[in-house]
Order: sequence, then C-alpha cells, then structure tokens
Amino acid sequence: MNGSALKIYRSASFSFVLYILKQNLSWILKIIAMKTNLLFALKCAGLFIFYLVVTIVAEAVYPSTVEVEPSPGAFAALITQLLVNSIAIVYFINRLDLKGWKRMLTTTLVVYGIQLFMTQMETLIFREAFPTIDNRELTRLLAMGFVVILASSAFAALLWKKKTVVLYSTENIRPDKSWYYKVPVLSVAYMLLYFFFGRYVAFQSEALREFYATSLGNINSNGLIITQIVRGALWVLLCLPMVLWLKGKRGEKIIATALLLALLPTILLFFPNPFMPHEIRMYHFVEVFLSNGIFGALAAYMLTSKKAFLAKK
Repeated sequence: MNGSALKIYRSASFSFVLYILKQNLSWILKIIAMKTNLLFALKCAGLFIFYLVVTIVAEAVYPSTVEVEPSPGAFAALITQLLVNSIAIVYFINRLDLKGWKRMLTTTLVVYGIQLFMTQMETLIFREAFPTIDNRELTRLLAMGFVVILASSAFAALLWKKKTVVLYSTENIRPDKSWYYKVPVLSVAYMLLYFFFGRYVAFQSEALREFYATSLGNINSNGLIITQIVRGALWVLLCLPMVLWLKGKRGEKIIATALLLALLPTILLFFPNPFMPHEIRMYHFVEVFLSNGIFGALAAYMLTSKKAFLAKK
C-alpha cells in the first residue's frame, strides 16, 4: 500500500470511527453518567457504613453513664441521625469551594457546631431540667460527637478528593462594611425569634412549662437575654462557611443554610430519648425547626445581599 492509499485509508477509518461515535454519543454519555452516579451512590453508602461503625466503636469505648431502657425507636433514631448527618457531610464536602484539611475541618466544625455544640449550650442553661446529664455525660456527648464527626468528614474528604479549587468561580462573596451592623442585628434577631417561638409555640404546652419550672425559677431574665444574643452571634458564625465558601447562587446558599440550621439540631427530637417526654420533644421540634430555619434563611439572605457580591471572579 503506497503513501497516498495509506492516507486515504486512515482518513476513511477516522471518519468511520467518528461517525460511529456520533451515532452512539448519547448512549455513551448515558453509560458514563450511570457509572458516575453508581460510583457516587457507592461512596455515599460507604460513608454511611463508616459513620455507623465509628459511632458504635465510640459508644463502646466511651459508654454513657445514663441508664437507658431499651426503646423500639432507638435504632431508628440512630440510623436517621447518621443518614441526615451523612447527607450534610457529603453536601459540604462536594459543595465547599475549599480543599484539603480546610474543607474537612470546615465540614466538621459546621455539622458539629450546629448539631451538638449549640444544642448542648441550651442543656447547660436549663441544667435543672436534665438531672441525668451530669458533667461527665455532657463532656462525653461533646467529645465523642466531635471525634465521630471529624473521622467521618475526613473519610468523606478521602472519598471525594479535590485536585483544584477555582476561587470565586461561583457567587462566592467577601465580607463588606455592612457586616459590622448586620452581625449585631442578626444576633438580636435570633434572640427575638428564640423568645417568640418559645412563648407562642413551646410554652403553649403545660407539660413543657412544668418540665422547665425549676430551671426558669433559677434563671435571671436579663442574663438569659444576653446569653441568647451571644448564641445568635455564634449561629451567625456557623452560617459564614455556607455564605462565604459554598458553591452556588444566592438561592442555594439561603435554602441550604435554612435547612441545615433547622434540621440538624432537631432530628433527634423526633424520636424517643431518655431525657425528654414525647410531648415536650414534639413542641421543641416545631419550635426549633421554625425559629432556626427562619433565622438561617434571614442570615444567609442578609449576608449574601447584592452589595455583598463584590468579589471578582
């Protein structure tokens, strides 16, 4: 075969292969998408199983001091919590515009802060209502929760590795001067939401009023107001990673912040636990879900205002 014939043969072969690819491109893309989705699902399942195993090991190493009677809803509560937390971790690991240890640590601090640290601050405030939660048990809850969430976030970071990060490739923002007044305003707004929903939702239950009667009798009203303003500032701090580094448009940031602040602290209230009767849990579930959800949406809305989107790509 001479040179001209060889060129013609190669050209014809290339054209034939290109024609076959064009005819089957949609099927090829579908197969690739199926493999990608399957791999993503397997990673999610792997993270959930890892989370479950680490939780069981942690409970065995650092067991609770509270004697708990077996409950038919206990296992469902654990599985639901781990499932919700796993979804939150997967979302952060894949949507934060960070990489390496920063992505892993940010995910840990946000999930841990929203679900455990902030809720256990309330336990300290109303300590008399929870006599079974002594200092050792509270330390165990906080320490074990941090280790478990940190390990799960680290494992998720290994499953979903990021080689590059394109800063400000989406509607990421930088703080501007308006934050100097927005953060205090949001802190006070949280306090107002806290007392409004506490008064008109939670305290509509007579059982709940009796449950907290001793605690409320020993709490200074002005001190409680200041404490909730401080907690409001801490909630704003926990919102910042979603505002600053979450990939996506303003709407996604608002929805994600609202859902995470509403769901992560309340998910266990939906199931039986040894610390609260059913009626009290249900009233608290509605109260915290609504107040935290509204606050999360408000915080993300204010901190991602149009004037805040000044960062250049």
